[in-house]
Amino acid sequence: MERENTLLMIVDYQERLVPTIHENQKILTQAQQVIQAFEIFGIPMVVTEQYPKGLGQTVAEIKNCLNERVPVFEKLSFSAYLPEIQTLLQEKAVKDVVLIGMETHVCVYQTCKELLQDGYKVHVVKETVGSRIAENAQNGFELMRKLGASVTNKETIIYEIMKVAGTEEFKKILKIVK
Repeated sequence: MERENTLLMIVDYQERLVPTIHENQKILTQAQQVIQAFEIFGIPMVVTEQYPKGLGQTVAEIKNCLNERVPVFEKLSFSAYLPEIQTLLQEKAVKDVVLIGMETHVCVYQTCKELLQDGYKVHVVKETVGSRIAENAQNGFELMRKLGASVTNKETIIYEIMKVAGTEEFKKILKIVK
């Protein structure tokens, strides 16, 4: 995985959805750390919001980690693989998509499935993804693995992108992940 062809997709961390998610505070903390690390890496990001009229906007905990250049896309489809995002992925020559978000077995799963069908490598950061019911999340992870996604963790993905220790960047990342 290389920075120049990786994108972080932040799916549906919304005001009325997050409180219903199993272990939501733990998930939000892990997601914040991934977003902060990807910001240091200079990796592009996109945010989606599922029917914000009903589910609200992106929660403050996530919104506050994002810079103003991160585009937010509203959607009605469960998949976040929207035409606008497809265009963005092509323009940036993205090969690897890192997925974080909600819910594991619905929006994250359907997004993962469509990305894989179009030939992208998909990396789902397990501790940043959740569902209302833990068993549904587990089922979503199993389905994504069977499709060929890498279901990974925060530190693996961060250190895979960083590649080397002993740099100023490494010191900044240590403050986030420790």
